[in-house]
Amino acid sequence: MGLVDRQFLYSKLGNQLKKRGIVNFSAILPRPPPGSLQLPDAWFERAIAEMGQSMGVTATGLLLLRAVDPENETAAPSAFGYKQLLHEPFMGGGLWTSMAIPLVVIHGGMPVFVLSAVVIAAWLLVLRLLRKRRA
Repeated sequence: MGLVDRQFLYSKLGNQLKKRGIVNFSAILPRPPPGSLQLPDAWFERAIAEMGQSMGVTATGLLLLRAVDPENETAAPSAFGYKQLLHEPFMGGGLWTSMAIPLVVIHGGMPVFVLSAVVIAAWLLVLRLLRKRRA
């Protein structure tokens, strides 16, 4: 985990950043990597696979996963595979991808946004319930 030395930051950029109020204090404070909070086991390998998939192709995620875990020693390959069973039919070129634009044209942007927000909230609730059950 890298930390930014505040004195160095302010000596080089501080005056300009302080004048404009652009200093992002969350980038300066030490904290755990975000992946370790969301992906409790093999977080690095799983985060690399998710990053690769978010670049547009599932194969990119699998290639990056193979690069960081060539012997499949972690739970990341199976976790990625199980996630794909739920993700791909709906989001990855499936139902939602094919229906989003027609829904916006037919119903307008706000109803589709509300639908998306409700679905995200429902999945976050499911995640919270599963984490409570595990603890």
